[in-house]
Amino acid sequence: MSGTQMLLLGLLLGAVLGAVVTWQLLRERARALVESRRAEADAAGQLLRLADERYERDSARRDAAEEEREADLQRTLAPITATLSHLERSLARSEAARIDAEGALRSHLSQLAQRAQSLESGTSALTAALRSPTTRGRWGEVQLRRIVEAAGMLEHVDFTEQLSGVRADGEAGQRPDLVVHLAGDRHVVIDAKAPMDAYLDATEETDADRAAARRRSHAKALRHHMTVISAKAYWKALGDSPSSRCCSCRAMGCSPQPWRRIRACSRTPSGGTW
Repeated sequence: MSGTQMLLLGLLLGAVLGAVVTWQLLRERARALVESRRAEADAAGQLLRLADERYERDSARRDAAEEEREADLQRTLAPITATLSHLERSLARSEAARIDAEGALRSHLSQLAQRAQSLESGTSALTAALRSPTTRGRWGEVQLRRIVEAAGMLEHVDFTEQLSGVRADGEAGQRPDLVVHLAGDRHVVIDAKAPMDAYLDATEETDADRAAARRRSHAKALRHHMTVISAKAYWKALGDSPSSRCCSCRAMGCSPQPWRRIRACSRTPSGGTW
């Protein structure tokens, strides 16, 4: 074998050997690259798993902390919530009670207004009736009868109403409102009527001076009424009776001013004593 052939054979062997070595190196490099990529993928997957686990742990811790804070807040707010609920119920009960009380008050005020109106109407009717001489006279007779009955007197035994009689001098008979029968066939005459117009005007007056003037007029009217009754000489129709008679004035019990201007007992022009 010549040198040239040997050289070519060496070169060929070298080329084959180089190709094999190169292929082996490339294979190892490819395997290393695959292994590297696989390792990187595994590392990335592990990192993702670690991240997920950490995120889950952090989320669990955050949820637990949030739940703990919520529980603490609920425990802190529980007394306030209970107090507010109690206050709300109390306000509801107070509002209901206020509404009921307001309704009751309106009802009472309405009833009071109706009663006041009824009382005003009754007072006006009574005042108008008292200004009527006939009604006032009948009212005085009824009051006088109640007084003597309350004293234990019996009609036709101790007293007689509207007793008709003939005067001793033969003049027309007298008819006093009430005659009280005493022992020894003696009698006391009581007249139930009295002037009231000036007195009623005085009670309705708001000015003190005008009211005083009305009371003075009432006192004069009473004195004049006494004189008129005294002139009737009731005792002359009753035989042995005292020359005195009584005038019943019930309104004087609530207003004594007229009696301050009239003496309780005075001698009348006819000689009778009141």
